[in-house]
Amino acid sequence: MPMLKSIAPQILIDDLDRSISYYTSKLGFEQRISYGDSYASVARDNAEIHLKVAPKLPAERELRRSGGHIDAYIWVQDFEALFETFKTNGASILYPPKTQPFGRLNLGGVTDFYVQDPDSYILCFGQDWLCFGQDWLCFGQDWPG
Repeated sequence: MPMLKSIAPQILIDDLDRSISYYTSKLGFEQRISYGDSYASVARDNAEIHLKVAPKLPAERELRRSGGHIDAYIWVQDFEALFETFKTNGASILYPPKTQPFGRLNLGGVTDFYVQDPDSYILCFGQDWLCFGQDWLCFGQDWPG
């Protein structure tokens, strides 16, 4: 049976060097490809983002800053260590970790936090929790896929 293995969203940016620097120095990604001064990709583990220099409308920028809109949700393992690393590196943290009573599973929740890049894209990093009962006895899991 066919299987989707990963996804690499393409985001529109103003300054390629600035974006590459942010993703590599603040978020720990590495540059994978580069095509001149207008296109590149950065990746960390199985998460990849393509960066393309292109103009954006002011309304698009405002939408990214309003109402909890996110541009990508990235599932992680050991969110506490990742959050501390991002914070130490000076990443722009919009919202600190918060546990929510929902997630990819119907038996638990998710803890996530939001980061904003220099072009106002909002990335949410989250980890699932498997919970039992109303007392939130939870166990973090490294869910496959």
